[in-house]
Amino acid sequence: SVPSPSSHVLAAIDSLIEGGDDPNYEITDDDTASQAPLEIDMVNPESMKTVVQTLWSKMDNYNVVLNCTALLFRASTEHPHTGIWTELVGEGGVVALLQVLKTYTFCREVVGVVLRTIGNIAVDASIRMELGEADGIDALLEVMMKLQTESLVELCLWGIAAMVEEVPVNQKRFLQSNGMKMVLDDLSENSPVSLQLRRAHLLSASVYENPEMQTALVGFGVRPVLLCMQVYDDVAIHQQCVALIANTTEPPKNRPTLISAGTVETLLRTWWMFKDDDVIKMNCMQALEALMNCDA
Repeated sequence: SVPSPSSHVLAAIDSLIEGGDDPNYEITDDDTASQAPLEIDMVNPESMKTVVQTLWSKMDNYNVVLNCTALLFRASTEHPHTGIWTELVGEGGVVALLQVLKTYTFCREVVGVVLRTIGNIAVDASIRMELGEADGIDALLEVMMKLQTESLVELCLWGIAAMVEEVPVNQKRFLQSNGMKMVLDDLSENSPVSLQLRRAHLLSASVYENPEMQTALVGFGVRPVLLCMQVYDDVAIHQQCVALIANTTEPPKNRPTLISAGTVETLLRTWWMFKDDDVIKMNCMQALEALMNCDA
């Protein structure tokens, strides 16, 4: 007789964790995926169900949690667009992943795997909603503040950006959780380019096509964004920052504040610096045109 998917998954998970709770058991970013048993078909809803149930029932067993999250991570890398992620919502899997973050905040291996999984599966609109409702934005902001490891902070910023993208209710949650102000302030720091890029990208995603968020950001002050454009000469950073500024110029009431902050001068400088870049040129033109169209 063919074993049912669930007993098959459990057996595979068990075989992985016979070493017991070995505190020295560590998993690196590179071998996370290869640790997961290859014979498990995670696209099967039964398998998904079993892994989620195992996560909940063995939440206090580090190795089980690591292996279950590794399975979900590998499935999320291989099948980011299948319907299985809706299954995950139904089984309480999204909440389980957030619970893992809370329980194992200081276990960097697990946190890295979970954050990558969240970023992957947030391409699914139902997952984005579920993550927002389950306080996923707060959870990632908390991990970011507690760990402060560059690579993990980047993963948190990436995950939150995925959650807020084109979901106005999540954009608002990001604002209300003080995330917008926090990330904006962090732009003033002297950080690696990759980190600044993630921050600018998240801020752009959080105000995209949302006048209320655009006005909130201008209310906090755009100086950190302008400063970032003055300090860094990386083209990708300028692309993100100019797109962000162009977004914030949309509500007419934002324009006087933007002008008095020195936005026009900074945009002209960027345009000149990257005059061969079409993306920058287009966004600079759009932003400057809006600012010229100001009653103040």
